[in-house]
Amino acid sequence: MGARFELACPQSGPKVFETWQLNRSCTPPLCARQESNLYQLLRKQLLYPLSYERQYANFTIVRREFSAGGIVYQKQGVQILWLVRKPAANAGYRGNLGWSFPKGLVDEGEKLDQAAVREVREEGGVEAKIITKLPTLKIFFTGQNGEKVMKFVTYFVMEYTKDLSEGFGWETAETKWATSEEAQNLLVYKNEKELLQKATEVIKSADA
Repeated sequence: MGARFELACPQSGPKVFETWQLNRSCTPPLCARQESNLYQLLRKQLLYPLSYERQYANFTIVRREFSAGGIVYQKQGVQILWLVRKPAANAGYRGNLGWSFPKGLVDEGEKLDQAAVREVREEGGVEAKIITKLPTLKIFFTGQNGEKVMKFVTYFVMEYTKDLSEGFGWETAETKWATSEEAQNLLVYKNEKELLQKATEVIKSADA
């Protein structure tokens, strides 16, 4: 299966010119055919002529990833509780082992909302219904093999409906229902703290 790549210019920031297909196993260095395709693509997109060498030096191949997750809440009286989880340490996991919201990569053919509900089941061990979608996050990072990755993460505010009898999956070590204040202190990612605030506003607005 081919991985989706985009061409981004470091000088002007994460400006995307065009998406194209490139097999993962052929990521830089490129074979002759792929170099030719890249050259033709750049010639088509740029409004002024540059040599191939300069074009190639000024651009980076960026792989795109798409993830979805759920910010799940339940009400206990006037109090709102949020579901957070700790990932389980394993050989294939290279992320932070601190508290976060359930999320994961979108499978091929899967929609964002479907992926979010699935990840909440697998990583959170609960069923939940979607209330609304929050603004998508865009994150740039360097992968383990040195390739540049542009990751889009979409969270949905979701209302808890029930626990799963089988509980959470192997990727999770622990889950916890936390108050807004507790969750803000537990969450390790700044952008998730900000989304929690947005989710809180959504719920309060609906109750007003």
